[in-house]
Amino acid sequence: MKTKVDEGSLVASGVNDVMTLALGKKPNGSRVQGMGHFITPSMYFDMPKPCMSERQKEKSICEKRYEMMVEQLRDMKAQLSSYAGSDIGSCSVATKSPSGEIGKRKVAVEVEKP
Repeated sequence: MKTKVDEGSLVASGVNDVMTLALGKKPNGSRVQGMGHFITPSMYFDMPKPCMSERQKEKSICEKRYEMMVEQLRDMKAQLSSYAGSDIGSCSVATKSPSGEIGKRKVAVEVEKP
């Protein structure tokens, strides 16, 4: 078999690797052939765990949401600053008194003299 592989007439890849052909049996997907009963592919080949890729996806989604919220906050602050000099929501705006005069509201305060 080694000569066939060296000559190139035997192509071993994927499930039909050299170890599978030498042992003459199909590999068990939950362990690595020839390495012992409890050795898994992730232990032997140091493959990343699937949950890590899920965490990366979740992290990227959270980062996108954060950026959207920062942008919304920036827009809201810009809107708020545009209202600062306007008559909307200002307590120092000239109002119309019941007598028809235009001016600031006046509050009468009585002061007792001793």
